[in-house]
Amino acid sequence: MFFRLHVIDRVYSKMEIYQLKYFVAIADSGSFTRAADQLYVSQPSLSASIKKLEHELGVSLLERRWRDIALTTAGDLFLEKAQNLIADYQAAIDTLRNFQVRPVLRVGMLCTLQVQTIVTIIQFFRELYPDIIIELCDTHLDELTTWLDHGEIDIAVTALTADTKTSQILFRQRLVLGVPHQHPFAQKQEIHLQDLKDQPFIERVKCEILTKQSLSIFEAAGIHPHVVYRSDHED
Repeated sequence: MFFRLHVIDRVYSKMEIYQLKYFVAIADSGSFTRAADQLYVSQPSLSASIKKLEHELGVSLLERRWRDIALTTAGDLFLEKAQNLIADYQAAIDTLRNFQVRPVLRVGMLCTLQVQTIVTIIQFFRELYPDIIIELCDTHLDELTTWLDHGEIDIAVTALTADTKTSQILFRQRLVLGVPHQHPFAQKQEIHLQDLKDQPFIERVKCEILTKQSLSIFEAAGIHPHVVYRSDHED
């Protein structure tokens, strides 16, 4: 008994799924003839497939009788394993089919955007279109534009430019000044740009909005920021 189990496990990789289906059909119908009719195959082809399976397993699965067939001890043991293998195979096929038919929306976003804002938008989108798979990736503006031009992404969440024909405003962000709690500016409701003169300034680099606007903003106020640190992330 243990020797047969070892042989069965050892040769699983050699078997074809159709052989398992043939064997299960014969076991369920109790006849080669009825199984052949159900499977729409010839009886000689069915018989040859079972003989090949038994040869690969090294055991007899069926006992041929005059009017019907019966499972041998090994066949009875193998039947449940064959049924489980067929069920697992079909489940895998169904999963892949369902996955393939689900549309995928490839979204590229600026790495400098606040993630929480994007997450909120995606949550609303998922409520409207629960069957769409969203692939989200982030990068800087130049690469994001390249991805979009080459069709590597379907849409881009980025800073809005003058070209609004193919764009949609999703949200707006204000330019704000961040200071420590103990800083004198923290107690004020508002400040003027001139108040920033000679103040230590942390510059946000690789930011598509600030990089383009901050210099002109400071120049318009007639001041030059005293940069003491540069970073490409808010935190």
